[in-house]
Amino acid sequence: MNILKRSVFFIIIISVYTSFAYCSNNTGGTPGYFLENGLTARELALGGASVAGCTDSAGVLYNPACIALVPGLDIQALYSALYENVHYSAISAVVPIRTGDEVIGKRNAVVIGGSFVQLYSGGYEVRDEFNQPGESFGITNSAYIFSAGLPIGERFAIGVGGRSFEMAILNQNLTAYALNCGLWAVPLKYLSAGVVLNNFVGSGYTRLGLVEKFPMVLNAGLVLDVSKVYPMINMLILSDLAYDISSNGGLKTFFGVEYKIVEVLSIRAGYDNENLTAGAGILINNFRFDYAVVAHKDMGFMHKVSGGYTGGITRKNALERPTIPPKTKNADKKVVAKKEAQLLYDMAGELSRKGRNIIAKEYLSKALEQEPGNPDFLALKDQIEFILTDTIPPVFKIASRELYFRTLNPLLTIPVMDNVGIKGVTVNNRDYNANGHTFEVIEVPLSLTKQETEVEVFASDLNGNKSSGKYIIRCDTIAPQIALINDDDFITDKSTYTLRLMIKENVKLQSISFNNRTFDFPGRDYIISEDIPLNEGENTVEITARDIAGNEGREQIVIVREPRKVNIALSDLFNRNVTSVLSSDVGRSLRETVEQNDRLKVTPRTRMLKVLGEKRAGLMKCESLECGIQLGKVFDVDYCVVGSVSRVENFYYINTMVVIPLTGEVILSDMTKANSQRELLDTAKRVAQKIIDIVTR
Repeated sequence: MNILKRSVFFIIIISVYTSFAYCSNNTGGTPGYFLENGLTARELALGGASVAGCTDSAGVLYNPACIALVPGLDIQALYSALYENVHYSAISAVVPIRTGDEVIGKRNAVVIGGSFVQLYSGGYEVRDEFNQPGESFGITNSAYIFSAGLPIGERFAIGVGGRSFEMAILNQNLTAYALNCGLWAVPLKYLSAGVVLNNFVGSGYTRLGLVEKFPMVLNAGLVLDVSKVYPMINMLILSDLAYDISSNGGLKTFFGVEYKIVEVLSIRAGYDNENLTAGAGILINNFRFDYAVVAHKDMGFMHKVSGGYTGGITRKNALERPTIPPKTKNADKKVVAKKEAQLLYDMAGELSRKGRNIIAKEYLSKALEQEPGNPDFLALKDQIEFILTDTIPPVFKIASRELYFRTLNPLLTIPVMDNVGIKGVTVNNRDYNANGHTFEVIEVPLSLTKQETEVEVFASDLNGNKSSGKYIIRCDTIAPQIALINDDDFITDKSTYTLRLMIKENVKLQSISFNNRTFDFPGRDYIISEDIPLNEGENTVEITARDIAGNEGREQIVIVREPRKVNIALSDLFNRNVTSVLSSDVGRSLRETVEQNDRLKVTPRTRMLKVLGEKRAGLMKCESLECGIQLGKVFDVDYCVVGSVSRVENFYYINTMVVIPLTGEVILSDMTKANSQRELLDTAKRVAQKIIDIVTR
C-alpha cells in the first residue's frame, strides 16, 4: 500500500511540476508535427499520455513495443475537421504473427503494424508581383508508419518502427524518413512503464537549400492500474514526459485518467501539455467507438472521433490463464484449498461492502491462511483495516441549507461522500442503500403540502460513523423579470453592442444566458452590461434569466449591424497660380461628390474649422504629406485627402494625395489635367471618383 501511495504521488508531482516548469514552444511546421493529432480518439482524450498505456493500434505511433500487447487483429480509423479547409485523417492496423499454437505473449509471437496519416490544408492563393490573386492550392502532409513489437516473457516487450513522410505543395514533393525504438515493462503488478526514442536516425525536408531535420525526442511514461489494488475502482492513471534531445527544448508533460463505468463504457480526461482534453469510449462486442474533445487555447473546442475493430483475447487473459495442475491427490487438495480461499475472500468483500468489517476481517484471515501471499487478499486486508480505523463521518455535498423548487412534487437529489464507503442514507425515516460506494447520489421524491417543508437526512459509513443534516425546501413559481434599459434603437455599425439589462427576482438568481453563453449571478436584482459580438445584418439575441428554483424569464431582441462607413477628412485645396475663389469652387465640387457616396462618412468642413480654430487654421488648406498625417490624426479618420489646384500656361491641374494618418502611407497620388477653366468642375468630379474607388475597394 505504501508503494502504491508513493507511485501515485510520484506521477502527480512529476505531471504538475513539469506542466508549470516547461515553457512551451510551437512545433507547427517542423517535420512530422501533424502526428501530434494522434491515431485514435482514446489517446487524444487521455492527453496523449500513451507511451506505456497503448492497448490498440495507436502503439504504432506512440510506442512500437506496446503493439506487442495487442492480442489479435486491431483496425482503427480517425477523422477530424480541425478548422476551415483543414482535415486530418488516420487509419492504423496491427496483427500478431503466431507460429503453431503459441499464445500471444510468448517469445516467438511477433506483432506487426502500420498506419497511414494525412493532413490536408487548403484555401491558399498564389499571388504575383503586384499582389494579385492567382490559382488556389493546398498542402498535403502524409506519413506512412511501420512498427514491430516482440514480447519477452510476461513483463517485458521491445519494438522498433520507421516513418516515411511526404509533403506536397504546388508542384513540389518533399520526402523524409525517421526511425524509433521503444521498451515496455511491468515493474510492479499495478504499474507499467514505457520508454521511446523517436527519430534517433532520419533525414529531413530540404527547402530553399536548408535541411529541416526531425527533432530527436525521448518519451517516458507510467500507467497506474488502480483496480489491481482496489478492485472496485476500475481506473487507469497515465502520465508521460517528453524531452527534445536535439534542441535541449525542455520537458513536456502529458496526463490522463480513464475510468470504466461499466464493461462497455469508459470516460476519460487529460492534459496534453497545453490544453485540457476529455472523451468517452464504447466497446460493443469487438467494435469500439471513441470520442475526444480538445479545449484548444487558440482554436476553441476541437472534436475528434475514431472507430474500429478489436479482435482476439486480451494479453492479460492470456497471461493470467490458469495452468491445470497434474491430477494427483496433493494437486486436488491444493485446488480445493484455493477455491475455499477464493470463496472466503468473496464473502469478506461482500460483508465489507455492507459495513460488517469486523466479521469480514475474520473471513479474510482464514483466506490468508490458505494463500498468505495473494496480492488481492492483502489489498482487501489493507482496505478493511483502513475502514476500521476511520473516524470521519459522511459529508452531504449540498450547497445550501435552503433549497428551492418550482413544483410541489420535486425530486430531491442528495450527493453523499465518504472516504471509506457509505453504508446507507435515511431521508425522512426512509432508508436508501448506498452499496459501500464512496460517492452516492440519493434521489428522493417529495410531496410538499405547503410552501415550506423541512427534510431531515442521516448517513452512516462502513465503520459506523454517522452524520445528519436538516434542509428547508421551498416552492417558487415566479420567473425572473428582464427589462431592457438601452435608450437607442439597437442599430450600430460596430462589431460589438453593449446591451444593458435590469433583472428583478423575488428569491435568488442563479444564472443569466446570452445566446447559450451562461454566467453565474447569485443574488436578487442586477443591472448588467454585456458586450454582444455582432455579424453584419440582423443579430438575434436570446436572453434567459434562471433562478435557483429553475424558473426562467426570457427576452429576445434583434440588433442590426450596418456596414461600417469609412471615415475620411478633406482639406481645402491649395491654390497655385490660380485665384483662391477658383480653388475653393473646385474643392467644394470634389467634397460634394465624395459626400454623396453612402459608404463614406465625411468630416463636415464646418466642424473641421471649429476644431482647428485660429491657431491651426493653416492645416485646413494644405498639400503636403506631413500636413495630411497631422490633419487626419486630429480628426481620427481612416483617410485624409490633401491637394492643390494649379495652372501651367493655359492648362489646369488638380493634384490630390490620399494618406493613411495612422501609418503615414500614401495610397493615391494623382495629378489630373483640365484643358480649360470651364472643365475644372467636371474634372473635380472625376478626381473624387478616384478617391472613392481607392478608399472603398
